[in-house]
Order: sequence, then structure tokens, then C-alpha cells
Amino acid sequence: FMAISTDDDLKTVQAFEAEHPHKSPVSWDRNHEVQALFGVESLPSIMVVDKAGKVAFMTKGIGDSTGDEIAAILAKELGG
Repeated sequence: FMAISTDDDLKTVQAFEAEHPHKSPVSWDRNHEVQALFGVESLPSIMVVDKAGKVAFMTKGIGDSTGDEIAAILAKELGG
């Protein structure tokens, strides 16, 4: 797992991370290249990338069933 911030400046990313630390790494998409590459249109978004590097699952925002959807796709991708 990793988080990708699309904030406009690094200080904002660092301040948020200091207040809300993550257990996974946080990267900064300074020029919004990753956002454009994966077609992220809304924040927050969650995606699962399979072993071949293809997007197996992607949300546009987060809903009540998002956790269950992610658990199901991870089980499928991990063979469980």
C-alpha cells in the first residue's frame, strides 16, 4: 500500500503527514503525472494494481462498501 498526494506544495504534504501519520509510504505527485496516468478524477481515490501492473480496481471517492470491494479484489488477486 502507498498513498500519493496531489497537493501543490511539499510543505502541505509534510504538514498533513505530521498530523495524520500513515503506516504506508506517502509519495508526492508534484506535477500530477501519476494522477493523469491513471485517470484519477476525484479525491480520495483508491486503486489496486495487479501483478502485471494493470489497474484491477479503482474507486472515485469512497463509499460504505469500498472496504468490502477492496477485500474482494485483493483476495482474487492474491489467490485467496
